[in-house]
Amino acid sequence: MAMLLQFNLHSQTDRIYEFQRMHVSDTVYDFGLISELRKKTEIKTPEFFFIEERYAEDAYGWGHLFYKDGNKFLVYSLDGSIRVFDFKFSKDDGIITAKDEYYHGSRGFVTTSQSLIIIDIPAVSMYAMTTYAHIEEYEILNDEGDRIDHKDDSCTSEYFIKKRIVTVEKECKSFKKVMENCESCFPSGTYKIEGGKLIKING
Repeated sequence: MAMLLQFNLHSQTDRIYEFQRMHVSDTVYDFGLISELRKKTEIKTPEFFFIEERYAEDAYGWGHLFYKDGNKFLVYSLDGSIRVFDFKFSKDDGIITAKDEYYHGSRGFVTTSQSLIIIDIPAVSMYAMTTYAHIEEYEILNDEGDRIDHKDDSCTSEYFIKKRIVTVEKECKSFKKVMENCESCFPSGTYKIEGGKLIKING
């Protein structure tokens, strides 16, 4: 998750958020292998396919994007340390989306977050948009679990994507008047996905 959060900070302004370019991890010339791998996914076109599941028996499991380049396929890989799930593919938009979750808890402190991962296939790049964040800080008073809450802040960014246009509505909540966690979520507005960037066009 730490790597994904870095994407959010990568070369962004108030109106332009740059995607992280995916790097080539391998090159495949064996079209027989390509044919077998293509059978394992519904996320595919003649030019590319994406493996969204884990297959222990082969090297090209979860998180690999295969892109045709002449007589070979270039292989782009997601970081194997991230926990991405719920892949969806919009063929018309050339976009793959998925979700990533993070949780950490210790005595007196809990933080939870969720991100929307957007893969821009033509630009072979990806972006992590924080869509939910929650921070709780409290003090345990006794063995019975009585406690004093010091912080309970959360934010949610609802989103809708169609024709490479992303509409976001952010909402923040806190049991105090001063909100400390609202900036964690992606800001409200209308954005277009273009050339490996989210460009704000309204809001």
